[in-house]
Amino acid sequence: TGVQTCALPIYRSIVFRLHNYHLIAKAEILPSLPQISPTGQYYVSKHTTFNFRRLKSYPRIYGFGPHPHPMHPGRTVFFTMMETETLHPSFRDLCNRYSDEVWVPSSHNKKLFEEGGIKKPILLMPLGIDEIIYGNADSAKPKDLSKMVVCDILGKPHAQGINSFRFFTLFGWSYRKGTDILIKSFVKTFTGKDDVALIIFSNHVGPDAVLRDATKYSKMVRKDDYPQILFLPGVTPELEMPSLYKIGHAFFYCSRGEGFSLPQIEAAACGLPVISCNNTGMSEYLRDDNSFMITTKEREVCSPEMHWISGYYHGQLFPKLGEDQINQAVKHMHFVINNYDIAKEKAKKLKEDVWNKYTWDKVAERVAKRIKQFS
Repeated sequence: TGVQTCALPIYRSIVFRLHNYHLIAKAEILPSLPQISPTGQYYVSKHTTFNFRRLKSYPRIYGFGPHPHPMHPGRTVFFTMMETETLHPSFRDLCNRYSDEVWVPSSHNKKLFEEGGIKKPILLMPLGIDEIIYGNADSAKPKDLSKMVVCDILGKPHAQGINSFRFFTLFGWSYRKGTDILIKSFVKTFTGKDDVALIIFSNHVGPDAVLRDATKYSKMVRKDDYPQILFLPGVTPELEMPSLYKIGHAFFYCSRGEGFSLPQIEAAACGLPVISCNNTGMSEYLRDDNSFMITTKEREVCSPEMHWISGYYHGQLFPKLGEDQINQAVKHMHFVINNYDIAKEKAKKLKEDVWNKYTWDKVAERVAKRIKQFS
């Protein structure tokens, strides 16, 4: 059986495992979506030389957002997601017109798409972690911060020493990711007198932008005596990700919405207690017994600060984050520091859940089973 896919990094992890289930897959990169590393581009180009023109019919799976495409023989699948609480009509219409079925990574997305008017079959296909990379996480040593570029954002400069207990976070810097809630919560919880640091890792953003936002949000909480906040710019090779996560003692995440969100389960695979919003796709794997959840009940229309991210956000609802969520985060951070043994026990449960349900091998097996049902 042949399968042709349009690959982004997360989908590439599935494509390259399909041969284990006797499926020949060919990956292509859409010209408009060059979000793939040079290494990934090499593997995509070399992955298969199979001539799909020999086949009368084969499924074609499009990763990322729905879009028009030329007709071709075989079934068309959109493997996609959305971070909102309501679905944009244009997103719905593209799925209904150009796909035969839709795959989503979370139960939240499945419900969102059904209620949003997508009439095609909607199947749950969760995302995962690399078994080899994170299987070695227990023996991985934290990256040496003295050999990394470290940018001072707030509080004590790193040249005077990095504080002992470290909350770590990793995401693409934007308002949707809850940068305001992240900074306000940390500044409200700690002062410059506390031996605690927040270490932020993010690519595609410079320290000036992080400093600007952190200064703005921290001043809304207090005028001085800020806790230590540091920023790590750049890109870390995938093989070194466990060592990056293990810089921290706990993982802290405040996103307004996700289709799934991999950083929490990657951090959990490295043994870190997770403090995170549990809205949207994150509710797929976060529970009271395996994490420290920041809950949300209210919704609000997409903020102008997020319009640039996606046209599908315009006019749609997101979980509303505010003072209540900040207070929850404050409570969780205090608890984790003062009861770290209990926090680590929670972390073990999330780690078990990750290995039981969310690895790329398990995802590929699920995808392969569905593809074989097409023929």
